[in-house]
Amino acid sequence: ADGWSVDPLVREILEWTGRRPPTRPLGDDRLVVGVTGHQDLAADDIPVLFDKLHQALEDLASEFAGRRLQVVSPLAEGAEQLIADVALERELPLISPLPCPVEIYEQEFATAAALEEFQSTLDRTTSWYSLPVTSTDLELRWSNASVRADHLARLNRHIVQASDALLALRDGRPSTTIGGPAEMLRQALETPHRTGQRLLIRHVPTRRAHRGDR
Repeated sequence: ADGWSVDPLVREILEWTGRRPPTRPLGDDRLVVGVTGHQDLAADDIPVLFDKLHQALEDLASEFAGRRLQVVSPLAEGAEQLIADVALERELPLISPLPCPVEIYEQEFATAAALEEFQSTLDRTTSWYSLPVTSTDLELRWSNASVRADHLARLNRHIVQASDALLALRDGRPSTTIGGPAEMLRQALETPHRTGQRLLIRHVPTRRAHRGDR
């Protein structure tokens, strides 16, 4: 069957944005690697985490020899941007689903440097697309915490279902934040996967620059 497995968002994404998510035909040999993690990674740890992510992808390539790795990252600051950098350095396909139209998502980036990095990386992705919005006035309502969290949670579910493996860059502290990495990890552990098997999860312990919701 054509499309990313049974993900019900595929047709809606195509109708909403005109961008078709990468297809996964029967017999596809890709190993799709998603990511979740904190945005405020400790700056001193970035070089070490960069090497650890290289090694994690190398380990997956060895463990699943014969399958082509593909990385899925929405390119938020921190963990998602870091895995994107690693994927590009390894010349792996990089797919970036966004939780909302790009002009609204750009409001997530707190500094001009972070926004510039996002835009530069987005230009180098193999493919990117936005998930359909659930509100006709989303641009006005994005500052509403519950609206924002709903779209981020929807994105997390999409990535969990699209992925074969998940890299989790977390400090291990419990969190109940909707749309955050802890919730995404719980979804990965509890939600039946499209393959009928449990999603493969690889933890990469991290420190945070400060405590926050993501």
